[in-house]
Amino acid sequence: EYLWEIDRNGRYTFVSLRVTDVLGYTPAEIIGRAPTEFMPTAEAERVAQWGAHRTHADGAFRDFEHQSLTKAGDIIWQVVNGVPFFDANGAFAGYRGTGMDVTQRKLVEARYRRLATQDALTGLANRTSLQERLTQEVDVSAQSERAFAMLFIDLDRFKVINDTLGHAAGDRLLITAV
Repeated sequence: EYLWEIDRNGRYTFVSLRVTDVLGYTPAEIIGRAPTEFMPTAEAERVAQWGAHRTHADGAFRDFEHQSLTKAGDIIWQVVNGVPFFDANGAFAGYRGTGMDVTQRKLVEARYRRLATQDALTGLANRTSLQERLTQEVDVSAQSERAFAMLFIDLDRFKVINDTLGHAAGDRLLITAV
């Protein structure tokens, strides 16, 4: 994790040295710039919209995830937490918080989502995903009064190939057939 602080205008006034390990930038390269300057364009727009719907009196935010661009040009995922701080007169002065690289966690989550819906060998929808899509298509077809088709392919004597030539040969046949 690294520490950060932004002023009421949304510009960094402080980042800890640990930011260099996460983003590749030195604190001097970050101070005075907005967090959205270190994000892909679409992500910066999403984060700006999120920020526009928050008022400064809202208080803290936790576990806000967003993408960032490293100095090397890589896209990483960060989770940020922040709390508002106020000047001596009680006026909103900015936010202070932490940022942490959670890219590895996001990659693992994406892999699990993919494995839950796709066959690991062929990349095709697995039985669960196929059933969900088929149910959706039946509903859409019924509502729109339009027909749809589904192609079902069966490989005759596939078990014989697995039993005689081995599962690796069966896997190659499946991949070729797809």
